[in-house]
Amino acid sequence: MSEQVRRLNAEGTVKLSEWFQAAKNQSTAAAPVSLLVDAAYTELLLPPVTIEQEPGGKPFASRYEFGLYLTECFRSSGKTLISRDYGLWNWLSLFYIDQLAPAFPDGTRNIRDIEVYILAPTFKHDSYYRHAIRTAWLAANEHGDHSRVLLIPAGKARPGIGVLAHRGEIIEQIAARQKLMGSTTIVAGADRMYMDAATGRPKRGAAGAEGGSSRRLPMVLSQLDLTFDLNACTVDQFLGLLPKEFDRWKPPSAKSAAEESATP
Repeated sequence: MSEQVRRLNAEGTVKLSEWFQAAKNQSTAAAPVSLLVDAAYTELLLPPVTIEQEPGGKPFASRYEFGLYLTECFRSSGKTLISRDYGLWNWLSLFYIDQLAPAFPDGTRNIRDIEVYILAPTFKHDSYYRHAIRTAWLAANEHGDHSRVLLIPAGKARPGIGVLAHRGEIIEQIAARQKLMGSTTIVAGADRMYMDAATGRPKRGAAGAEGGSSRRLPMVLSQLDLTFDLNACTVDQFLGLLPKEFDRWKPPSAKSAAEESATP
């Protein structure tokens, strides 16, 4: 199914929010897909954009694939124009509802926190980063191929959690901190450390609590940021500044700071 993209108005967002809340409480009411084209609750996005639910006839394999697809679709829209357009992202949540929260045979859905699907009109980073659709687009738009470390989770999703709503631990640690999420150096470094080139998925333990894992990264970066301008570093320089606990994750080409300073 392809559709010309629209955006929900305030009333449309209220109606969709009410359905999500009811679905979270185990309602079996069908998703209100008629809202997608209802002129009373939506308006066309300009300039026009056409998207598909399943490009090539197949659902998306990962949020990474989805994010790259949205980046291409909205390339002419302009990041600043759509980034905080809550009506757009909420419309897209409804358009992709069956890949966000597929219905069980009894009609119920596994609905997570409402912020995963609905953006409020007022921007709040601590809730906007949780929106499944917007964050996939934002990560891919900002970081391209390196966004895979943010958008491909290590484990399997719980039953009823669709591919597009399946968040991993790495993005939880990075996206929650706006300064980290916006740094091309840090995200590229995380991608080089934590992604397994052979499997295309995060390395075993990368999302855990062990030394050098993604959970430790924000704490260490907050200390390094007091002394270094990390965004001015190359990726190799950034990796070289990380302490020894990260050595097991670093690619062979990245020397530790101590090794580099000891080199004649």
